Amino acid sequence: MIKTAKLVRFFVDADALIGINHFKGHIVTGFAGALKNLGMGCATRVGKLMQHSDISPVVYEEKCVGCGECEKVCPAKAISLKNNKSVINGLKCIGCATCIAVCPYAAIDVNWESGGSTMPEKMVEYALAVMRGKKDKVAFLNFAVKITKECDCLAKDDPRVSPDIGIFASSDPVSIDKASFDLVNKACGRDIFKELHPQRDSARQLRYAQELGLGNLDYELIEV
Repeated sequence: MIKTAKLVRFFVDADALIGINHFKGHIVTGFAGALKNLGMGCATRVGKLMQHSDISPVVYEEKCVGCGECEKVCPAKAISLKNNKSVINGLKCIGCATCIAVCPYAAIDVNWESGGSTMPEKMVEYALAVMRGKKDKVAFLNFAVKITKECDCLAKDDPRVSPDIGIFASSDPVSIDKASFDLVNKACGRDIFKELHPQRDSARQLRYAQELGLGNLDYELIEV
């Protein structure tokens, strides 16, 4: 799906990488850990928006003041002003989400209930781009503590949804996420991420990451 990943130059030029991740739930991908931090965290703002936005963004009319900034930057000419409000033509929209980035009034946003079918794959493809050229030069830490329903940008001071599990370490982003996922669910006695986000297939990102050769779903757990 992603032909050209838009990454922060620092991560492209870096010789090695250490990922420190808070393991938690996620509104679109079910859960977020090492893979999410790689794919989303190392992307530019445009790259982040490309991953989130798979369909036409929505305009919140009560916030829109008709300034026209979104219309000016839309590369597909999919936005027009009608009755002093922005209107997005879904047939023309290419899902780049540039309009979201430039709107000074936060009147345009992603439809969070959509895009769940493609964002995990986009995120993993971005993670693959970050890892290119860094074989055997990566390490990951997953902090499975204060695990919340949503990612940190949304959760704020939300309550825990799982007991604290501990800190995981691995050189494999797939294995560490799979181990974190398994032990959180074991502690909860059920698939807590499926319960919290029933429309999402949490393990989809793991399966796809293994398919792309990012890592392995199998792991050996060594407690220290």
